[in-house]
Amino acid sequence: MNKLAGSFWPNDQQKLLLRAALMDAEQSALAWGRVRPTFDLDDPDHASQALLPLVYRQLDRFGIDDPGLRKLRGIYRRTWYMNQLLLDRLKGTLEAVETGGGDPLVVSSWELPVRYYGDLGLRSVAALHLLVRPDRVARSAQALSDHGWTGPLDPSTAFVRSRHNARYERANGDRCILYWRLFHEFSDPVRGIEPDDLWEQPIDLELRGVPARALNSTDELLNVCVGGARPSTWPTVIWVADAIAVLRAPDSAIDWERVVRQARRLRATLRVHDALSFLRQELDAPVPADVLVELREARTSRREVLAHRAGGTRLGPLGPTPDTLTRFLRLTANVSVPRALAGLPTFLRDEWGFERRSQVPLAVLRKSAAKIPGAARAFGKAEQRPTNARERPATHERTSAKE
Repeated sequence: MNKLAGSFWPNDQQKLLLRAALMDAEQSALAWGRVRPTFDLDDPDHASQALLPLVYRQLDRFGIDDPGLRKLRGIYRRTWYMNQLLLDRLKGTLEAVETGGGDPLVVSSWELPVRYYGDLGLRSVAALHLLVRPDRVARSAQALSDHGWTGPLDPSTAFVRSRHNARYERANGDRCILYWRLFHEFSDPVRGIEPDDLWEQPIDLELRGVPARALNSTDELLNVCVGGARPSTWPTVIWVADAIAVLRAPDSAIDWERVVRQARRLRATLRVHDALSFLRQELDAPVPADVLVELREARTSRREVLAHRAGGTRLGPLGPTPDTLTRFLRLTANVSVPRALAGLPTFLRDEWGFERRSQVPLAVLRKSAAKIPGAARAFGKAEQRPTNARERPATHERTSAKE
């Protein structure tokens, strides 16, 4: 088995939990028997907690007896109930953005339990995530505002250019994340680095009676792998279950040629290769060996390799490597080092949405100063972690540092 680089891969206990949640009867029972003696159902880590509804399904389906079955059933039912309530509150927002001309695709949220898991109790969703085209951000923002959401009401061109999403909230705590660019770590339309049209072959689905569209299964798998196989503020393994759900869904027809083509267009072959390799090695996912060979042998520059390694590493208490650094390395991969460095102030101006390059040095100092106190506190607290459900983040979704 190949050793994959990166500090974000599931640990040994989480691998066993994934196998218990996702494999066939014999392998599931074996994995659960190995992990159960050391797994505390009353205080699971945040990453593992997201898998417990899936573990319940396996234990119940295969008739595996366990003293914790009642608790697991309660977790599954609560997930189903909370998802039902939230989706009922959010479906009107989807209609509003559609009516307002946003032409949205549901991404990284409700399409997963509805279409791929086929059960609202198996995958917790904490927010509505919508993808719109960049030229429809303003009208989508207006539709959200008219529907009672608070956020950037009139996103400027600079705002859209320097960001990939915007967060909207309601007084009751509901959240909607509006995207206008997926694969933000890799894509840059100005430089021609972007995927094939994601609206080319969307799929239709229904969310509590509301018609909706989502990425096709191939682009969904790509989105899950690119967004998941990386460090995040709160470590997560739910992306692994999401990818398996997409691969195993009865009506999924993965276009592997498109997977490779999209990864090459984005210069993301290294990350996609590692994500798919993990799925095949650890969970017997139906990933063709020749696809891994194509991805592994795709041409990459030294700077892209450096960005891949940096992007897969947590910098201790400072958290994941900043997206700005890895994006700069990737987007300047084909130019000389002197030319890349000469263009750094302009890159940072555009990346951070400033009007002038003279604003960059002060911003660098502020960002650096903001990191250092956080690191000092983290060292002083000896890696304090959430200890109960109230202190844990209320979401299992994949999030980015910029969100």
